[in-house]
Amino acid sequence: MNRAHPTKAAHCAELLREPRAAADPAIAAEAFGKAFAAALVQPLASLLGGKAPRVTCKLERADASVCVTDGGALAAHFLLEDDVRPHAIVATLGGAAALSLCDRAFGGTGETADPLPETMPMSANLMLDRFGAVLARACGSALGEGNAVSLVRRSDAVARIVPFGRIAECFVLTLEVSEEAGAAPDENASASWSIRLIADVPGLSAWLRAAEDSAPSAALDKTDQTTTTTSPIFGEIDLPLRATLADIKLPLSRLSRLSPGDEIPLPLRRDVPLTVGGRGRNARIIAHGTVGNFDDRAALRLTRISTQGDRP
Repeated sequence: MNRAHPTKAAHCAELLREPRAAADPAIAAEAFGKAFAAALVQPLASLLGGKAPRVTCKLERADASVCVTDGGALAAHFLLEDDVRPHAIVATLGGAAALSLCDRAFGGTGETADPLPETMPMSANLMLDRFGAVLARACGSALGEGNAVSLVRRSDAVARIVPFGRIAECFVLTLEVSEEAGAAPDENASASWSIRLIADVPGLSAWLRAAEDSAPSAALDKTDQTTTTTSPIFGEIDLPLRATLADIKLPLSRLSRLSPGDEIPLPLRRDVPLTVGGRGRNARIIAHGTVGNFDDRAALRLTRISTQGDRP
């Protein structure tokens, strides 16, 4: 007697795939630090007069009891928190570097007093808040697309803002900033300074895993690239644009008597439509602007973008 073989259950690939192996926390933290350093280059360039610095990262481990002790040295400490998840990191900028940046922001040479003051001057608040916002954006960029981080607090004392206990083990990421592009960081050079990032090991590891899990999938990225007008498929297509500077009407009797030398007044529009799609029913208004000059040529300065695609 022949017995039919039982049919095996069919499961989707997501259920059958092996669970993802846990990444080494130190490797993930170091990659995060390098991404943070890369994200800081251009924002720091705007703070340093337009010249991009060299930013490198060094990873260490230390007890929180050591990390949160500043020994009374002047410094600016920034608490950066995820806008959605309960994760945070502390960034520290040394007092000399902070005061130097503030002095340069107000047109100075960046020289600092010796000895340094005991507290940050009130004039430094605006600059330090701006610097903290730069750090927050760089942190969000390092975490990946879709991750937002904000500066929630700044203090002269690191112990006041650390979000973890003194018994925690911490990752310490030191970002060395050298203002001469291509030069190796030199702690004895006045043009080199550092930013220190501190986070407890379990907290940062969980934060990085959550950021990775929330990253857009490769399939979605591929779909987006093939359906947007900025993708290579559509981005190189030339479309004819037309700016109608004047639109007049003439009676047929006047039109039939036109001859070389005749002058026809043209009432130039104050609001010139910019259209795409040729003429007639296929034309669509994409923007409006005013007529001006650019490099001795007539030019159109856009005043607003049309999102409705109206006909002219």
